Amino acid sequence: MNLKSISLLFFIVFLLSAFSCKKKEKDDMDPITTYFLFQTLFPSEASADIVPELGFPGTKISVTGEGFTGIASEYTITVGSTSATGINIISTTSLEFTMPTLSGITENTTVALSIQKSGVSLLSKTIRYRPAPTLALNQPNSFNRKITSKDNSVFFTFTITTTGLHLFNAFGYSGANLDFYYYSSPTSAATTIVSNTSTGDSEFKRFSLTPGTYYLQVKLASGSDSSFKMNIASNDGVVPTSTINSVNGTAGIGNNYLCYDTLGFSTANVAGSCDVINAADAANKTGKCTYPTSSGITTRTYYGNGFQTSYAQLTCLTPGNGSTNETESIFKALP
Repeated sequence: MNLKSISLLFFIVFLLSAFSCKKKEKDDMDPITTYFLFQTLFPSEASADIVPELGFPGTKISVTGEGFTGIASEYTITVGSTSATGINIISTTSLEFTMPTLSGITENTTVALSIQKSGVSLLSKTIRYRPAPTLALNQPNSFNRKITSKDNSVFFTFTITTTGLHLFNAFGYSGANLDFYYYSSPTSAATTIVSNTSTGDSEFKRFSLTPGTYYLQVKLASGSDSSFKMNIASNDGVVPTSTINSVNGTAGIGNNYLCYDTLGFSTANVAGSCDVINAADAANKTGKCTYPTSSGITTRTYYGNGFQTSYAQLTCLTPGNGSTNETESIFKALP
């Protein structure tokens, strides 16, 4: 039995003992205090009273309760240890606020929610906080996010600098159906990137965007609870975690060969990338094909007159010519 299992068993025994007491003294732990002890031990697994549809910083959160009277300036709302803004009294049983940014939290976490009016507590619950860490385009990252039927969304931010096609690729999971949506701001409507009934080990979609900062929602539509990895790429080609030089003959100026950079889930291998190891052939490149796979996004670079730009584009984008996921691939002519 591991330490986590022992701690959980200890907590259950402690909780049963606490509730079996005939009389609770003033300094005994009440259920709320006991709950927060559990949340401290297991922050990523604790259930939340409130699981909002969005819940990332800047979104509007609605809460139901009793006695929400008076004006907004009389209210103090704390999420975790951070004060919320944007408080609006909707009715005597409903109010809303803007989710603040909580420091030090990079994945979905259950935190305390407190609502007070003029210093008097009106509501003490827990809420699921969903941060939106940044995904850098074409770059590897260390995000391996859990997504479940009880907490079915994970959010990221990403920035587009050039208008054009971009490739979204979730991978490294099993038996889940993941959908993608984006928001142009925390309060905008969702735009669908991909939504289907496909269940498997990867999901990907090519999508055109204009410059700006966006919020990406990865949502579990159906299937098994999973942990997934997420990358986004443009037509510039990826910074690889692994590289394969597939040479027809001998690499070198004037020769024809292919090189594959794959953006997976580990440390960037810049020194071993196609552009570095084939630097002498920079002028010999004819095209780059960036396409999704079940193990990450791959950029295939074509070298030599035997792989003319027209041939490279055909094999990249047209099904039946020996490539992979052509209808979701992005091509860039070179040099």
